[in-house]
Amino acid sequence: MAGLILEHTTGRIKAAYGLGIFEGRRQIGSVVKPYYYYLAFMAGWNKSDILEDKPIRIGKWEPKNFDEQFWQRVTLENALVYSRNVPSVNLFMKLGQNKVKHFIQNVLMVGGYFPNDATISLGTIETSLVDVAKGYEPIFNGGIVVRPRIIEYVRDKNGVYYYSYRPEVLNIVNNPKGFDARTPIEASILMLQVMEKVVTMGTGKSAFLPGRTIYGKTGTAEKNAWFVGGDGKYLFLLVKDGKNLTGGRDVAPIWKKIASQTTIGYTPISLPLKSTIAKTSPSGTESSELEGEKIELPSPQAPSKEETTSEVGKVPSISELYERVKNRTITAMEILDILKTKSPDEQREILTEINKFDPDLAAEVYLKLLGGGEF
Repeated sequence: MAGLILEHTTGRIKAAYGLGIFEGRRQIGSVVKPYYYYLAFMAGWNKSDILEDKPIRIGKWEPKNFDEQFWQRVTLENALVYSRNVPSVNLFMKLGQNKVKHFIQNVLMVGGYFPNDATISLGTIETSLVDVAKGYEPIFNGGIVVRPRIIEYVRDKNGVYYYSYRPEVLNIVNNPKGFDARTPIEASILMLQVMEKVVTMGTGKSAFLPGRTIYGKTGTAEKNAWFVGGDGKYLFLLVKDGKNLTGGRDVAPIWKKIASQTTIGYTPISLPLKSTIAKTSPSGTESSELEGEKIELPSPQAPSKEETTSEVGKVPSISELYERVKNRTITAMEILDILKTKSPDEQREILTEINKFDPDLAAEVYLKLLGGGEF
């Protein structure tokens, strides 16, 4: 296991433990997703935009969701809150593989090994904790990448200082060409709004600390699992090595236990997170071609009236849903069909109401929202 706590506005490392802090080759799993969702928000994508969650093939690769199920359609916000892989890959490809890779490496300044294929959308990047932190700093502080530093000063026995820490700005995020529908600050606000939901009701809910506000993301790779969380001052990264681990189940609870002994979660973000960011239309998106095979990807749009039916029939209204819950004539899958395109706040309200009538059904639906488990 390894951990890192640093100030995301200064780069000052407050605590570090384990191997791979400055140099490492751990895959980062879904911890990568906020990097390109951040870019998507700059490009003009909205939290309510619809992404397809259907089988997709990119060359020889067929990405899967954790639960190996497909929701058909899901909002961009819910795709990140519940860490749905396939809609995230669709978003990644719509932004453009080369453009996303360039953004992560040259704008967010994340170093490490990057495969030359679309699997980086699900975190096959191999890197260190410090490099992962660099990618999250601008999301938390509004667009500045600061070099993480662990040495405060170097002084000899006579009191002569040879080195004294000063924050070093590595980059200030500017909109890449064609990705300028929103400012980096506006994109940070949207990202943090979503990342708060990851912790309050998504895959990172095991890191939730009552009375504190945490913004975070889980990550699960083949040989390790992650949780990255922070507040207005600190970023805290924790990774656990081993197979058959998940970020939500195996790392977030440990992160919570450690964070509870610190002040993480008490410092508010300095950005106006309560602001309403106007909706806009995406720019800088493209269809991609890999290995000679055309990839057709969905454009963001609200569902039409013709698309409001599922395989089991017409999706009921909210009032009909409650009535059928009372009469026990509705299944968890039918409820899921309604919730997957609702905002997390609306989901919470509906689940709370269902819980009054049938707690077991509410629990079953919530587990399905989490993709069959915390990961």
